Amino acid sequence: MLERKKKPFILIMFLFITLFIMQTSYALFDDTISYNPIFIQVGQWTIPATVSNVTNAINDAYSDNPNLQNYLNDLFFVDNGGVTELDPVFSNYTLEEINETMENVELFSSNFLTFTNGSPSFKTSGITPITYSPAALNPGEHLFIHQLLLTPTVGLNQSLFLSVKIFSDKNNGIANENNISDYSVEILVDKNALAPSSPYEYSYYYYREGSTKELATSKIQAQKNILAPHTLIQYNTTVINSGVTTLYAQSYGNPAFTGVWCRHPIGPRISLATPATWTVNKTFEDPGLYAPGSGDGSFLQMVTQFTTMRNPYMTVPKVIPLTLVLSRGVSNNGTNLPLTNVPKIEITVYR
Repeated sequence: MLERKKKPFILIMFLFITLFIMQTSYALFDDTISYNPIFIQVGQWTIPATVSNVTNAINDAYSDNPNLQNYLNDLFFVDNGGVTELDPVFSNYTLEEINETMENVELFSSNFLTFTNGSPSFKTSGITPITYSPAALNPGEHLFIHQLLLTPTVGLNQSLFLSVKIFSDKNNGIANENNISDYSVEILVDKNALAPSSPYEYSYYYYREGSTKELATSKIQAQKNILAPHTLIQYNTTVINSGVTTLYAQSYGNPAFTGVWCRHPIGPRISLATPATWTVNKTFEDPGLYAPGSGDGSFLQMVTQFTTMRNPYMTVPKVIPLTLVLSRGVSNNGTNLPLTNVPKIEITVYR
């Protein structure tokens, strides 16, 4: 009798367990599972961006923020003879890249823009820098930080300024803990946002902490092309400590993020001596626009003034994707700094 009563119970339990396993297994492939705050669905890193799914992504993420919702629609879409299309800058993006770009637009807007009657413009006060605190890199490693320039109210032949600082703010009393002189950060620009035949003009200004005088400055005019990265970019940063010169070989490949990522054609060659003295080679022959870290954690500020910006329609581009490349160099003489030393990166954009 007991055996007979147990059989239905065992059968029911078996069915429940089977259904639970099936539900759990299918959930692993369910496209409603998300892994970030903007609801990037599993598999979106391979889904091409379309007008439909980008529209849905904007509406899902920002239905409670009409200013940002309308601004994103203006950035991502163009009208082509009455047909809505993705702006050519984003036409080859994946849905994951669109979502990451939306996050960057939101961050940029929150820190640097204000909306008046729905129209964005640059803040004149209350500007908050965007600060990145990456994990430490090993010598020879690099990290890509994707951001962008937005250009509301910037007219033809008007300027936009990008400030990038590299510094360390550790204060634990540990010897050499603020030495980040084996690090460097470089700015890359997506050429897709720019007219291929239009001159690419810019100026740069370098400042060191505690000084208002430019360490280096130059205006680069009539550069009709910016340099596209090859498979591997390599350059050296120089540190002089107690008369000993150390070269740090910085290297990185092409970002996987969609874009034609280009280095700036000309920048200064900056050498630094610990704790905080700098020399500048003003031959301006080196490609790349980068800022090395200091030996005592004090900041080096690199300000880029973008001028004469043109997109393929010969108007000011609404958005210019950027990539900051943080790299940690390999020394030429075995001078290795503590692996726990790591810089912070701070960016500010203003008119």
